[in-house]
Amino acid sequence: MSNRKYLFVALALVAVMTLASWPLLRGQQPAARLVARGAGTSILEGGSGSPDYMPVLTKLAFHVEQVAGVVTGAFECLAFGPSALKGAGSGNFSNNIMYVSGNVETLKVEGDTLRITS
Repeated sequence: MSNRKYLFVALALVAVMTLASWPLLRGQQPAARLVARGAGTSILEGGSGSPDYMPVLTKLAFHVEQVAGVVTGAFECLAFGPSALKGAGSGNFSNNIMYVSGNVETLKVEGDTLRITS
């Protein structure tokens, strides 16, 4: 083969590889499908238990999605207790009692219930 033919073949290969990898070169990733997300505030009925029965407020948030068939997401839960058990400050939930966060690893749908684990 002449040098021109080698150059033509090399340029053709570069063009084919560029076209085939164009989505990667542009930084595109597989589309994520949102499965569920939510957030809320709750109170533990009965509080922290005997002997003081301190009320506990919780705030939680989560999201679950599937990317290329793989389940992913995150979960966070934060619990607050009052600055005082009685009197002034008993309604001021400013003491951080617990904080938990994690990545969602599995998803299971059972009727109206969505079970996620991390």
